Amino acid sequence: MFSTFPVLFGETYGFRPGVGGLAYLGLGVGFMVAIFVGALLVRMVGASQAKYTGLCIFGFALMTTFLSIQLYLVDAFTYAASATAASAVFRSMLGFAFPLFGQQMFNKLGEGGGNSVCVSTLIMAEQLSSLADVHTALGR
Repeated sequence: MFSTFPVLFGETYGFRPGVGGLAYLGLGVGFMVAIFVGALLVRMVGASQAKYTGLCIFGFALMTTFLSIQLYLVDAFTYAASATAASAVFRSMLGFAFPLFGQQMFNKLGEGGGNSVCVSTLIMAEQLSSLADVHTALGR
């Protein structure tokens, strides 16, 4: 969606290239308003500040990671719809499988150990993905 902004606002609405980037300000303002509304709702409900801060950091990290992966898939592959669909299927499979073992893993390893296993798995998956890209680029 974000990659269509320059074309949409440039050709349809006549924005010049220097002004076309201003179209992203609406999204930024919307995200910031959502953060403040979320903070207000959390305070109204009575959640502790530490929990809110952790959730805010988690949400920020989740969105920046997800967005960068989606943009990479769209830019790197000729058939971007197929690449994003494959990513969605993989993400859904992990979303199905994790609840089967996640609670036992965190009970046994604790929060630090469980998070370390999750992050290590993600880093290894990213490295394998990079190796697959290099392998494909070399034509092997």
